[in-house]
Amino acid sequence: MADDLEKSAKLALSLVEGIDVSKNATLKFEVADVKIWANLGLYFAEKTRGGVALQTYRQKNDSTAKAEAVKHLEQSLAYWDEVVKISSPLYKEMPLVHFSEQKNITQEEIEKMRFHWSLFRDEVAMDLEMAQKE
Repeated sequence: MADDLEKSAKLALSLVEGIDVSKNATLKFEVADVKIWANLGLYFAEKTRGGVALQTYRQKNDSTAKAEAVKHLEQSLAYWDEVVKISSPLYKEMPLVHFSEQKNITQEEIEKMRFHWSLFRDEVAMDLEMAQKE
């Protein structure tokens, strides 16, 4: 699965490589979206590999598997950082409006719930930190 994700993501990146978006704002967003989704695919591929290696370490106490897990999770974080780098100049934090339908959440609480890839970086980094500490 990880190999398929990586292959598809790299293909997507190759398809938009070299496209000049400087004169077309719509195209700029479309190419950025392809790059964001491709980097998310690469992130998930590396996170999957890291998770498998970490579980192998846990089951077999194989230090090589732990080192492999850390390596994959470092790379997954790098792909996440690329998503943040691409998306930050183009997309602002957005309220998670789907929570507005819940009756037990106030408007003030809804306004505090926001989405942007950058807001989840610490949680993504926790995967790597966990593997390093094991």
